[in-house]
Amino acid sequence: MVCGNCGGALPESGRYCPTCGLMLGARCPSCEAANHPLARRCGACGHVLRQTDQPFTVAERFPRESRRIVTVLFADLVGYTDLIESTSEQTEQVRGLLGQCFDLLARIVEDHGGTVEKFIGDAVCALFGAPTVHEDDPERALRCALSMRDAVEVFQPTEEALECIGLAIRIGVSTGHVVGGTVQRGGERQYSVTGDAVNTAARLQSAAGTGQIFVSGATETLVRSSFEFESLGGMKLKGKRQPVDAFRLIGPIQAEPNRYAADLVDREVEMEHLLYCLGLARRGTPQVVEIVGEAGIGKSALLSAFSRRIEEQAIVALASCPLLGSTPLMPFQAIASALISTPSASDLLEPSRGEIRLVEEARARLTELAAGAPAIDGPDDLVHLASHMRLLIIEHAKSRPVAVLLEDLQRADPQSLELWRLLAGSPWTGHLLLGWTRRSGEDPQVEPEISSSFTRIVVGPLPPSAGRELLALRLEGTELSDELSRLVLERSGGNALYIEAMTRNLIESRASTSDMEVASSLEVPGTVHGLIQARLDSMPEAQRLLLQEAAVIGNEFDVELIQRVDLFGIDVGPALIAATRTGMIEQTGPSLYRFRHALTQEVAYTTMLETLRSELHREIADALSEMRADRFVELAPTIADHYAKSGDVDRAVDVLVQAGQPPG
Repeated sequence: MVCGNCGGALPESGRYCPTCGLMLGARCPSCEAANHPLARRCGACGHVLRQTDQPFTVAERFPRESRRIVTVLFADLVGYTDLIESTSEQTEQVRGLLGQCFDLLARIVEDHGGTVEKFIGDAVCALFGAPTVHEDDPERALRCALSMRDAVEVFQPTEEALECIGLAIRIGVSTGHVVGGTVQRGGERQYSVTGDAVNTAARLQSAAGTGQIFVSGATETLVRSSFEFESLGGMKLKGKRQPVDAFRLIGPIQAEPNRYAADLVDREVEMEHLLYCLGLARRGTPQVVEIVGEAGIGKSALLSAFSRRIEEQAIVALASCPLLGSTPLMPFQAIASALISTPSASDLLEPSRGEIRLVEEARARLTELAAGAPAIDGPDDLVHLASHMRLLIIEHAKSRPVAVLLEDLQRADPQSLELWRLLAGSPWTGHLLLGWTRRSGEDPQVEPEISSSFTRIVVGPLPPSAGRELLALRLEGTELSDELSRLVLERSGGNALYIEAMTRNLIESRASTSDMEVASSLEVPGTVHGLIQARLDSMPEAQRLLLQEAAVIGNEFDVELIQRVDLFGIDVGPALIAATRTGMIEQTGPSLYRFRHALTQEVAYTTMLETLRSELHREIADALSEMRADRFVELAPTIADHYAKSGDVDRAVDVLVQAGQPPG
């Protein structure tokens, strides 16, 4: 048997192709190739495997697997075999000891947003980026590895008889494309991945010494600004044909101030809007401002520039909700610290004794918060904390403007979000501006008090001229051809983060290659891929699958075509409306849509399984040939391209030849 997807030889038993990871199930009666269970045609010969009107429920149509970029962590307890041998009379106690240790490691993985895929003897395999995706999964994986190493070093068993036994760990981490999905094991459904990143992580772990963390070059590239590494050069790993670039993780580095923080390109209108709101607050009309925009568009840069602009004329309390899981109320530690470090109006005026007591109580409570965010004992305690914070803010706002600003509200922990809701929902007096940023495409999480003056500022994509200006700033004197510059601006769609990430990739890749080679092989930067994948995975399944199908059609697609070729029984109309609200696609005509960013289309395309992509390419080619017969010559290159990507090269050639013949 051979795989209908890649043509690789298949073992006699097994549910997956060992070469490409395809889930097998449907054998072609014509050529005997194995295909995906949902395939309509054989990927090897094109034979029809099932009719398009074959009844399926929507749930049965939905694929349970997808391609994705995942960071894999393999951790191994060193000396496990020797430990078992040396404590043969205490087997039960040792088993309990290892159980305690594995429970500890599993909790650390979960605390960092990862998933324990499996335990193998004395090793644990953890995934970051599947099935749950975060935009910083490689960083989470390395911080998890450091925490695991530290935890094992100080681990103390509960059995007194085993206290003299010391444990150690070694870890390997690798990032790459995998195929992931749920599988049935022992009567239970479990999530599992297949791909080279898994093997590389396991081999790196085997090569590492006691207490060492070895990292692949792909992972190091994504996190080099946050961690310090020692290069190990090209390592020859078991089972790998070519040496693998490897690094030893030393530890996190102190985050440097953003060197691009001063670069605020083409945001004069938004800045003037914020300054206008501050002017109203200075006159005594409190302002509540929400800054909305897609990820990477420049909301944080705008808020940071605004805070620097006004720091001489206002009290500024600026905080950011962190990416990584943190202690509750961590953003408010920074806000509380800024508020208590500034003298309040009660220190300058002559308030009553009761007012002084209330302000002193509020300052004492916020001092505790700034020192370490004490645990909140129920919702009433959170309401009291909000009252103390509100009292001190109002006290400050009696004498001068106060700007309380929070970045990335969508990342806030539950207690921080509820506290911010309490503040935004309070009636305010004095010279106050309360502002926050959040991503577009998500439901508002905060409803301001209607008596306050509320403003929503939408930050949109950079126009081409501003994109070129930002690109020139990021190149820092590096020459870039007009073709590559156009490519970056076209694919970024005016998103500042995308421009910066693609520029970094270009500067690194052009060292030994030509512009033509770079343009043809330029991939979605890993940081951007994770960001988009996280957005896709957070969507309801019907919307995500719709975008994947649309991505196979191309950057632009129409409703009639996607309804014709839909593989999953999606209710296309409502799904399109919902997907449009997320901002990932936009409507450009009565029945025409397009992806807002070419990079979004690329990520949605690559996450679909190859066998389903091939099937969909064929369906699209067939549908275009039938639906657009009057434009066959015009569309022949597109139709041929879809046939070629479906694996039917002969049909693609036939289309091009037919289009080149004279009518009749």
